[in-house]
Amino acid sequence: LVTGACGFTGSHVCDILHERGIPFRATDIESADRQWLPPGTEFVPSDLTQPETLEAVVKGIDIILHTAAIFDWSASEETLQAVNVTGMENLCAAAKAAGVKRLVSWSTSGVYGNQKFDTLPICEDYPAKPIDKYSISKHKQDQIALRYCREEGLETTIIRPGVVYGPRSKYG
Repeated sequence: LVTGACGFTGSHVCDILHERGIPFRATDIESADRQWLPPGTEFVPSDLTQPETLEAVVKGIDIILHTAAIFDWSASEETLQAVNVTGMENLCAAAKAAGVKRLVSWSTSGVYGNQKFDTLPICEDYPAKPIDKYSISKHKQDQIALRYCREEGLETTIIRPGVVYGPRSKYG
């Protein structure tokens, strides 16, 4: 399952899966522009803020590639909380109930803030010091995913890329 499949990162993940012949289901909000989804993609609309929409989308899924998020520098803290944080809680609960085996969550290197590190690359056990509301919401999202891993056995991988840009990007 690719969440946020119609967004920048999600649409590229769908392209890669399609090119490699890996079957997948795509999800995003009902009103999302589906122009970048590969032909023949199974699309099931859902809304991370509406837990009742997630049961059908995770049914029969082994792995969730969770790229869905509000990534908007002008988004309110309430919107970021609703989608990035509460949305992760809702998705993890649905995944647990459906027997999903693994969650791969896209986060941000912004959770580390503007610290100076003695060694690079940054290691996952470095202290988190997010400085903007988006990175704070992603750090909270990470904590939820890690809690489901620790307490519920949902195998979890968190990817924390730096600035992501390229074709179809809104920024840069």
